[in-house]
Amino acid sequence: MSMDHESNQEILEAIHEFSTHVDTRFEDVNKRFEDVTQEIGKAKIDILDAVDDKLVNLKGDLILLMRSEDKKLLYLVQVLKNKKILTEEETRNILKLQPFPQAL
Repeated sequence: MSMDHESNQEILEAIHEFSTHVDTRFEDVNKRFEDVTQEIGKAKIDILDAVDDKLVNLKGDLILLMRSEDKKLLYLVQVLKNKKILTEEETRNILKLQPFPQAL
């Protein structure tokens, strides 16, 4: 009986040692998973910041392009008004239109 008790004790100790080792490995895996999750979060923020910067630059470029086209439109409206092709009211109505309304 004492032999059975010792062998049971050895088995229990081996199981305890194994479970402790497995627990340690799971803790290591959890730590690495948390690190990867944090890195992904940082990368996501970096990507979103870069996209925001690109959008701001694109918006600025589009506004500059539209203002350039708006100047052409203003010039054309003035030429047509000076040649009496557009009335004063038509000129005012055209210049009130978006994206860059003009006051007369």
